[in-house]
Formats: sequence, C-alpha cells, structure tokens
Amino acid sequence: MWISLYHANSIDPGFLPRNIPEYDMAIKQVAHFAEWKHGKNPLSRLCHTCRTVKPLRSKHCRICQRCVSEFDHHCPYIYNCVGYNNRVWFTMFVCLVFVNCVITLYFCYWILEANGWDDYITIIGGLEATLFTFLAAVLSSVSLFHATKNITTNERINHKRYDYMKDGKGNFYNPFDRGVWHNIKEFLHLRKPLGEEEVQLLNVV
Repeated sequence: MWISLYHANSIDPGFLPRNIPEYDMAIKQVAHFAEWKHGKNPLSRLCHTCRTVKPLRSKHCRICQRCVSEFDHHCPYIYNCVGYNNRVWFTMFVCLVFVNCVITLYFCYWILEANGWDDYITIIGGLEATLFTFLAAVLSSVSLFHATKNITTNERINHKRYDYMKDGKGNFYNPFDRGVWHNIKEFLHLRKPLGEEEVQLLNVV
C-alpha cells in the first residue's frame, strides 16, 4: 500500500509541456479557425496559464497550476493529480486501502471475541475502521468502474462541457469505451489510446 501511495504521489501524472510554439501559432491564426463558423470556440483548447494546446481529455488543474494529460481529478490524499501516468498506482492504492481496512475490521472482531465486548478502545477502533472501509470501498469501486468504462472522473461529471463526449445528436456518448477487456488494457498502458481523428469520426454517429 505504501509503495503504491509513494508512486501515486511522486510520479508525474502527465503534465503537459508549457510555453510551446504551437500555442503562439494558434493565437496568431485564431481569427482564421474554421470552428468559429460552426459556433465552436477554438480557444477552449488553449490554456493561457500554461501557454499550451490541450489535447483531448486533458485539463488544467487549478491546484497544481499545470495541464494534465487524461486528467481524472486532483486527490488531496496523495497530494497530486491523478492522470495518465499515475492512474494505475492510484487505483492500486485505493484498492489496497480497502483490503487493509477489511483486515483491520477482522482483527477488531477477533480481539473482541477473545477479550469480550467491553473493550471500548477496540470498539472505537472498529467503528473508525468501518467508516474508512466504506470510504475506501466507494473510492476503489469508482476507480475500477471508470477503468472498465474508459472514462475519467472529470469527463463523467463535466461531460456536457466536452463536444467529444457527445454524439451527432448532442447526447452523451463515450467514444473511448471499446469494451471492458480493451478498456482495461488501455488503462494499464497495454493498448494505444484512440487518436483525435478517430474520436471525431466516432462522434459523427
């Protein structure tokens, strides 16, 4: 558990480079972008804080003050963003926290059975472990569910803001969901993610 916490905290979550030349080029050519004609705002892909062009699924983190590739959320428990590079370690961490809490609950029950149920310190510890078990179960379940669906927390909550999360009729659509097996492989970096052109083709349904 501690190893996964260390890696989730210390690994670069997928920070995008800042002050890239593509940003300056985009600013100079913004008046000529065809997106304006279709009612879209091409500036939404630009981060003026990082001076970078954001690819699909990336987002600027107000806490880290950096844009993160496949941004999921900023986690105060690991004091880092969860993104493309450290999402596996984060998921391992929350799952192992759940396992650790279950083991703690078992030992609390075993101690109470052995020493009697008037051991109030153990009872308080068991109640605390029960709370953390519930929280860890929720976190690990959500993380695993997102992995099987190939969707981030940010996309699930803010999907109405992103055109790439809508089909041709404007309804919610996840173009990255290619089935549980392929989604897990992509989550574990064993399969190449969809390119932007492929996503645009899928969204015209």
